[in-house]
Amino acid sequence: IVRIVPGKEAYLVAASGRVIRALPHSRLSSLPRLWATKALQVTVGDRLGPAPTEAASALELLRGAPLPGGVHVVRVGQKELTLVLGGGLQVRLGDDGDLRLKLAIARRILVQTGAATAGGGYVDVSVPERPVLSTNSQVGG
Repeated sequence: IVRIVPGKEAYLVAASGRVIRALPHSRLSSLPRLWATKALQVTVGDRLGPAPTEAASALELLRGAPLPGGVHVVRVGQKELTLVLGGGLQVRLGDDGDLRLKLAIARRILVQTGAATAGGGYVDVSVPERPVLSTNSQVGG
């Protein structure tokens, strides 16, 4: 379950992508936030499109084994799914393929390194065979 925020409104969305209900006070919710453009049409009872549904599905995989630091924001783009943890670290998942494996790898890296509490930076598991961890969010010139 995730809250989706298109503009000023917010909605509770199931892992299936179905919009459950409007959230009157979305800032009081501890659920991860999925930002959407104002152009996204959200109707209670309907299913969202593929990208928001992928994000909700990824979060459903975290229910039994959350990531250290907790997911604060979810970013979805074309072939991009990124989770931003409470401390600011990004978990870059790439497309929605092998999400269970990617999340397991990211979790292991975060637990072993303590990077989730380091603040900015990222762990990129978009290619599970070659994960990358950077705790410096600024790239030097």
